[in-house]
Amino acid sequence: MIVLACAIAILFIGKRLCMSLIIWYFVTGIVIGHACLDWMAEEQMSLFADLGVILLMFTLGLEMSLKNLQSMKEIVLIGGIFHLTVTIVAVCTIMMAIGLPSNIALFVGFLVVHSSTAVIMNHYQNSGEMNTRHGKIALGLLIFQGLNVIPMMLMVPNLAGNSDTNLVGSSPEF
Repeated sequence: MIVLACAIAILFIGKRLCMSLIIWYFVTGIVIGHACLDWMAEEQMSLFADLGVILLMFTLGLEMSLKNLQSMKEIVLIGGIFHLTVTIVAVCTIMMAIGLPSNIALFVGFLVVHSSTAVIMNHYQNSGEMNTRHGKIALGLLIFQGLNVIPMMLMVPNLAGNSDTNLVGSSPEF
């Protein structure tokens, strides 16, 4: 009930300020979660996160048919692979240039490479661009990015090294 009440309050604030509501929903999560007020237990936050992912994937499924995705497979695959490769290499290079170890630089590259599907889809829906060619290509690239999260997550334990290594721990670099 608290989450619903906060979301409704944020909805009204966002409408009055003429700003994207999805950003305000993120702010609500930050305020209610552990970052500020800590009104939700870890189990509740995990449940809301799972529900959010399910709803996002459902929305993606409604927006893009398999037939449309197949018709753009070359653009999505080539563009997606190019985007992921160039972004990860660029971020790794910058991170290693400032002195981070290569495993942490690659991890940061994995974090930076992903766009926010929720924000981009919301923008395209509000501007009526979902059914345009660039809207469909953007959605296809977002789906490609989403599918690449799985192999990246599987690589994270290898980037961490042994059990004593901590990617974000108390090392002096951070």
